Amino acid sequence: MSEYNVISCSVLSEKQKSDALQLWNEAYPTTLHLKDLEDLDAYLASLGDPKHRLYYISRALIAWFWDFDREGERWFAMMVSKTYRGRGVGSKLLRDALNMNPDLVGWVIDKPGYKHADGGPYRSPLEFYLKHGFQILDQRLELPNLSAVKIARFFT
Repeated sequence: MSEYNVISCSVLSEKQKSDALQLWNEAYPTTLHLKDLEDLDAYLASLGDPKHRLYYISRALIAWFWDFDREGERWFAMMVSKTYRGRGVGSKLLRDALNMNPDLVGWVIDKPGYKHADGGPYRSPLEFYLKHGFQILDQRLELPNLSAVKIARFFT
């Protein structure tokens, strides 16, 4: 990854929230888009003990990783700007995160048919996580606008 600045925090500033909202709506399929900062604030308020790592190049947020407590487990989510996908940024984020917390779980969209805001297809990151040692658990999230599988990586 090029020269970048990593900001670690438990609470996002207003600028960081604005950057994160923009990245969220670029990286996730349209079914998961947030309308505004109020939606993002509501989501962030639902997280237990959040830890954020924001990766900036110059003043542009290129990636965001966060983990948090939920139901006795350490959950995570991450996203990388389209411009930086395929350049090792996601692998770097995940390595950094796993060095701090080797036991992580999350939801991953695993079915086709989702679209980005620009109309392009959303590509499931499931293979990426499997390559990094995550396993598929026997638990699914089935909502009207979302189908995902639970994944986990536990330190052994």
